[in-house]
Amino acid sequence: MKHCLRLSLFVGSILFTVSCSNSSKSPSIINPEFNYVEYKPASTDVVISRTQYLDQLEGFWLGQCIANWT
Repeated sequence: MKHCLRLSLFVGSILFTVSCSNSSKSPSIINPEFNYVEYKPASTDVVISRTQYLDQLEGFWLGQCIANWT
């Protein structure tokens, strides 16, 4: 029974890793149903790209999942 549980966790983690790596190749970050309003950042605003933000958010989420599992 323990071997079956370990095997399923191992296979699940492999599938999770593969699915995360495939989704980062071409993420859809533009919602056609959303009304994007023009915004000009102030000189004190920190500006990052949507792709960079998505990458950092996924890294944060993955780190939280790993920390919770351990």
